[in-house]
Amino acid sequence: MRRHPVFPRRPSARRVYCRSVTVMFKLGRCARLIRVVIPLLLRRRGEVSGAVRVRTALENLGGVWIKLGQWLALRYDLLPADYCHEFLNLLNRLEPFPYEEVQKTFVAEFNTKPEDFFSAFEREPFAAASIGQVHRAVLHSGERVAVKVQRPHIQRLVEADLGIMMFLARLLDFSPLYGDTYAAEIIEHFAQWTREELDYRTEARHAHALADNARGDKYEINAPVLASVTSRRVLTTKLLEGIPVIDLIEAIRDGNASLLDRFRASGCDLELVARNLTWNTLNQVYVSGYFHADPHPANLIVLPGNAIGYVDFGIVGKLSDDLRDSLRFFAGHLFAGEVDTAVAELMRWVRPSLQTDVAAAREDLTLAMDRYLASRRASGHSRPFAENTIYEVDILRVVHRHRMIMSPQIVMYLKAVLTAEAVIHHLVPTLDLLWDENMFFGRLIEQETLVALRPERIVRAVSDYAYRIRRALEQVEELEGAPTRLERLAFQVRRRLHWLAFVALALATTFYFTIKSPHLEALRAKYVGIPRDSLSLAFMVLLLLVLLMMVRQGRRLPRKRGHRRGPSRHPL
Repeated sequence: MRRHPVFPRRPSARRVYCRSVTVMFKLGRCARLIRVVIPLLLRRRGEVSGAVRVRTALENLGGVWIKLGQWLALRYDLLPADYCHEFLNLLNRLEPFPYEEVQKTFVAEFNTKPEDFFSAFEREPFAAASIGQVHRAVLHSGERVAVKVQRPHIQRLVEADLGIMMFLARLLDFSPLYGDTYAAEIIEHFAQWTREELDYRTEARHAHALADNARGDKYEINAPVLASVTSRRVLTTKLLEGIPVIDLIEAIRDGNASLLDRFRASGCDLELVARNLTWNTLNQVYVSGYFHADPHPANLIVLPGNAIGYVDFGIVGKLSDDLRDSLRFFAGHLFAGEVDTAVAELMRWVRPSLQTDVAAAREDLTLAMDRYLASRRASGHSRPFAENTIYEVDILRVVHRHRMIMSPQIVMYLKAVLTAEAVIHHLVPTLDLLWDENMFFGRLIEQETLVALRPERIVRAVSDYAYRIRRALEQVEELEGAPTRLERLAFQVRRRLHWLAFVALALATTFYFTIKSPHLEALRAKYVGIPRDSLSLAFMVLLLLVLLMMVRQGRRLPRKRGHRRGPSRHPL
């Protein structure tokens, strides 16, 4: 049967409209980028520093650019320290969008208006950020909830900004600005996390996972998600009613004694709050390997009993079992004072570049750890935590100075720990974290030892090791009975090289006698009829081809151990 040619389908009117809108978004964002950046570049450098100019530009651009600055604020392994410190001042406080847009989003997601779905719904949001805003509401059952609604057209706006970022990152890749990595690679990681935040169902899964890991823990409460009122653009959680940690920090910073007395009268103990936050962070990271990666004060609520309530699960860190065990090994030995062992484990997390002096980097990391432990032991409770060395920052500075790159998982871990330590410092500046950390790891080792000594665990471990030993013996027998693949490949390559060497020798001998021997010359002129120059050229071409084949076969042979053409990439 004759087949008709397939013609490309014409794009539908809706597709053309969507593409046009996307192009218009990108053009609009590009125009805004030009209007913001050019005046800052023309400003005299003596007036403000480069870090301040970049931070101001990000604030003026708003939206995803602010989130990019906040994400880079802890990348001491990528940016100079003054830029990281300046980016910490970025605030994600945007103007709320009208209630009419909230109604449109609800109708699109649930085919009903908010006031029909809830018995009460506050029109004015109590929090607004770059992706969405949060409203208080009451279910018909009387339960109070927090409803997060996504901004209109935020998907297109984010994609337009990410497209511009990726374009600028690829331009930066032409210069060695980031050492042995690429700016595009950095933006790809940022884009992946940002796109995850655009789907509130992903955030709901994060919240469920954190709540399951903390089941039965009375000091860690993750806001439960209501699945029936959650969709891609709407997220509903139980409203955690307590004292926002940001209110505590502002009262301490402003010296508002009356407000602090009121908090204490309600049962709020700052030291217990700080210790519970410390314990929760250590538990999430080193036990479950699944942790809230953005525990800044606006996402933490002090609940009755000084428990810590967590909200906003858009950024969550996940560690593999191997990486979690490595972090536990590192932290346990560091807090026990075994610096050399801790630094050796730390070096597994970084990827050196061609400019990296590994020995010098290891020495600097050892000095940073010694300095950290010495300051902690000397201070105890008598010296403010702010004056102690924060070893996470020192690690990132050493990594940046020696042109090394850290795994995104490790950066997320350091971000969570740094943010939690900053909150703890603001709440109780003299808290001795080293004591809490040693206490945590001591109990962790004790609990794991008790679990490992259970009869069922011993039987399972013996069975696993017996199986592994049996498999190892089988592999040894296979190796004894037949040559390895590498040995067979080497044997085949050597045999081909020997044959090619013989052919090359024959060609070279023939070429020599063709040029030098008068008897062969007479025979060639009489019977062959090919000019001597042409024949010589043919022999030379054949000889060159054979030599190239020998080189190609030789490259298939195994290289010497340790010989690599570039910097090694660690699987992390």
